[in-house]
Amino acid sequence: MLEKFFTKQSPILGLLGLGGGISRGSGVVPFDASGGTKTTHGIYTIHVFEGSQSFTVNKGEKQCDILLVAGGGGGTGYGHNGGGGHGGGGAGGLIFIPASNATSLLTPGTYSFSIGSGGNGGAAQPNPGDLGDPGNPSTITTSNALGPLTALGGSYGQTGGGGCGGGGSSGASGPKPGVQTSDSGIPANSRTFGFGNDGGTGAGPQPAYRASGGGGTGAAGTPGAQGGQGGTGKPAPSMSASFAPLNPHGAFGEGGNGGARGEGSVAPSGGGYGGGGGGGNDSPGVPGVDGTPGIGAIAYVTD
Repeated sequence: MLEKFFTKQSPILGLLGLGGGISRGSGVVPFDASGGTKTTHGIYTIHVFEGSQSFTVNKGEKQCDILLVAGGGGGTGYGHNGGGGHGGGGAGGLIFIPASNATSLLTPGTYSFSIGSGGNGGAAQPNPGDLGDPGNPSTITTSNALGPLTALGGSYGQTGGGGCGGGGSSGASGPKPGVQTSDSGIPANSRTFGFGNDGGTGAGPQPAYRASGGGGTGAAGTPGAQGGQGGTGKPAPSMSASFAPLNPHGAFGEGGNGGARGEGSVAPSGGGYGGGGGGGNDSPGVPGVDGTPGIGAIAYVTD
């Protein structure tokens, strides 16, 4: 998967934003770090993390861009809560700490990443069907002053409480909240630097079936008579130019679309890392779509 990230080089990448490391004590103790999939792109060194991996600062210290994205929630399967389309899963919560913030100073030590997988879409069953599974959280564990970080997994279709809320199926009332920025059960920096939005509201009964899309890290999900749109994600360059090579899908943490009413294909999932799964339609045999896995990254200006 990672081999697709770095196929396009950009000679002006360093001019596209303000991201990247600011060396402290440069020329005295050069910054040296290892871990994950390490590459250089323009003026930046980038470490990418999937699964369980560690980032180790061997010597020196540096302000770094830090990105952590949780797995997206699965979409709702056929038949849940009556006819009509079914809600898309919410995107995994996203944490971004820019190199310009004092919190991002990384000093010698080990930073352990655990990257969450996406939730399974709901099974295709007769009423009431399955809601699917939530996305799994992504974490960074360290004794460094950065402290631990937790990005919450996305809600499965039609529910709230995850990084981003799931989309409401037809007949499901109220928006489903995304709680990445408000959950007091996660470390404070996870909320301060977090992004997560609500899923949309579903409505019914016939003929007002309005399945909604799941929330994204950039915007809330919205309803639609033939399947609502998932909320937009966060484009990498809008956070930092250093993450541009990690952006083959357009954005991190897009909400899954709501399923359409009637016959037809299942709604697509949110693109990119941490995207929520799409909801099924009301045809027998149509499951919800799986959410996509999260990702972690650290980037800095190369010494």
